Amino acid sequence: MKDLCYAPRLVKTLYFAGGCFWGVQAYFDNMLGVVSTKVGFVDISDNPQVDKSAPKYEDVRKGDTSYLETVSVEYDVDAVSVETLVTRFFGIISPTTQNRQGEDVGFQYNTAIFYQKSEGTDFSRISETFTSIKQRFLDNNQEFYTLLRPLAHFYEAEDFHQDYLVKNPTGYCHLDLKKMHEELPVVDKKLYKNKQHDEIKKNLSPLQYNITQNLATEKPFTGEYDQNFELGIYVDVISGEPLFLSTKKFDSGCGWPAFSAPIEDAVLTQHDDNSIPGRKRTEIRSSSADSHLGHVFADAPEVETGLRYCINSASLKFVPVNDMEKAGYGYLINLLEA
Repeated sequence: MKDLCYAPRLVKTLYFAGGCFWGVQAYFDNMLGVVSTKVGFVDISDNPQVDKSAPKYEDVRKGDTSYLETVSVEYDVDAVSVETLVTRFFGIISPTTQNRQGEDVGFQYNTAIFYQKSEGTDFSRISETFTSIKQRFLDNNQEFYTLLRPLAHFYEAEDFHQDYLVKNPTGYCHLDLKKMHEELPVVDKKLYKNKQHDEIKKNLSPLQYNITQNLATEKPFTGEYDQNFELGIYVDVISGEPLFLSTKKFDSGCGWPAFSAPIEDAVLTQHDDNSIPGRKRTEIRSSSADSHLGHVFADAPEVETGLRYCINSASLKFVPVNDMEKAGYGYLINLLEA
């Protein structure tokens, strides 16, 4: 269930089995771009038969059928990408666990993503994201049980189970819905590597080199991006690692580009800076290239985080939204639309 204040241009559907479908439905209902959801069941037997009558919850809950508790998720393709849906799904499940999610035990709680063959070219994007995430677990020598399969048929569950947590706000949920969207990392750090010192020096201007390598600071109000508010992303000038979204940029009046938050915490590292006598500051560096970026200050009550990431323009490269796909950052475009 979802109330929208606009009419989506194009709606598609994915199906997620992530344990007890009460919580999974509530999770997706709170996601931007999701149009509507339904809870139900999907048969994952080798030869699923399409029956006219839906299976009963009381039968499925015994754990001895071939059905998984599943949520159908209709989404607006202009508001959320399949990559985001798949990635966030893996943020709420344990793909290394079989026959269990949270405290719920039984075959019906196994995890899977089901797609409709009619969704066409979206399958390649779904599969690519799924495979990338799966590989992260396999690289860590972990088991991986989540399935990716074409949908045979989705059976809607009884009305009692639809929007259960809307009807019963204090009802049982195996998910901590207060920690919404603590998904797997958005940025795949394997894609962004540091370079050899000679290459860094060759490719950077003297100012860029002095700032990123020698902790220098550009003069206030002189940086290329201080007053740039075009839609796009800011990446590390050396490695190309995505660092900041333009939608998190604000005019702090300090003379340097200011952001309320990074794309995710993992793209930055923090270090104590006592270079100014009597003043303790927190230095910010990029995690991939260890570039000096600037400092972070807790003095911005006008933004949601209260933080001001004060960054040197020379440490950054700006990629406009229209160039992101070609530059290899297409997977982040949806973040600018959220």
